[in-house]
Amino acid sequence: MKVLKAFLVFAVLLSLSSFVGCSASRQFLDPTWTEKPSKIKVLFTEPILPKDTIAPESTDPISDRFFNKKVVLIPEGMKPISDWFKDKVSNTFTFNTKAQTTIEEIPGKDLSHAVKNMDGTEVHVPKIETMSDSFDVYIVLDSIKMDINEVVNTLSDNPTITASGQLAVNQTLTFKGETTRMSGTYAIYDVKTGKPLAYGFLDEKLYHKDIAAEHGWYDMVRQFILRVIEKTPVAI
Repeated sequence: MKVLKAFLVFAVLLSLSSFVGCSASRQFLDPTWTEKPSKIKVLFTEPILPKDTIAPESTDPISDRFFNKKVVLIPEGMKPISDWFKDKVSNTFTFNTKAQTTIEEIPGKDLSHAVKNMDGTEVHVPKIETMSDSFDVYIVLDSIKMDINEVVNTLSDNPTITASGQLAVNQTLTFKGETTRMSGTYAIYDVKTGKPLAYGFLDEKLYHKDIAAEHGWYDMVRQFILRVIEKTPVAI
């Protein structure tokens, strides 16, 4: 009986081992995929930004974060967003895989979706119908959303003694940083078989001690892409 119980526990753990991630994120990885690809095609649909969030940098960006969280979220240098996103995704793959990688934007209408039940959550996994045999795998990134998830402001008390000897407390507003957020779905396909090797939904956050300037958003994109390819043969 003890042996049977141990086997059942092992079977449950094994069935869950192909699903990784935390919180809202859901990821599947085919455990039989071990061969490293030599050529990769990455397709992405245009990232989605909150309305009216791309604007020139303010002369007082810290003050903007105090009084209006939505004044300047995306630096001007990130326009157009698709070109900027493509460049940062390319940089991330350059330093994190040995495979030759080609990256292209694709219209959303050119993708279909398969609904996958992942740990009780429906995930609309992007599908590409036609793939070139010049590549080993295709990576499809879809429904990418970028936003400032949280702006951290704090009030601190500064007690002082007035000329009349009275205790006065002045409050100082302090900007503590902000958190960027990026979510989206992805899928990795074997070109030869058309089989999905990995897929999922990611909801990633990254805290920045200062304003999330362009380099902060690059860090956010890099973290997202690394989560897509981690534990796969794509990664170095």
